[in-house]
Amino acid sequence: MWQRVQTLYLLVANLCLLTLLSFAPVLAPALRALPWIGWLWWGLPTGALLLASAAIGVFRNRRLQMALVRLAAILTAGAAGLSLALIFNLELYRLRPLAAFGVGILPIMGYLLLSAARRAIWRDEQALQRTHRLR
Repeated sequence: MWQRVQTLYLLVANLCLLTLLSFAPVLAPALRALPWIGWLWWGLPTGALLLASAAIGVFRNRRLQMALVRLAAILTAGAAGLSLALIFNLELYRLRPLAAFGVGILPIMGYLLLSAARRAIWRDEQALQRTHRLR
């Protein structure tokens, strides 16, 4: 499990998503003004975090792992879009440029890492199918 590269990708993606959630005080005005945005902003990265964590645990079932990672990537893409929309609507890039950079780049990095993990899982599955064909 730990020797596979996709596990490392998933762990770093989880770290990115956890760090993104720590930026909630920066976005507090928008999250308080419209509660549904707050629920959505908390829910998308948290759901992706839970799915990516579950994908680490199901390393024996590669198809299920690939499906979980794909769903986590979709949720992370939604979190990236919502975070970027909040940055530009709050003009956070003018007020706190470093925090805006963190809120903007972390979900994008998480998405890229989840995509890399999915490609690595797919390569493992292809290698396994090639070995089965040789038998």
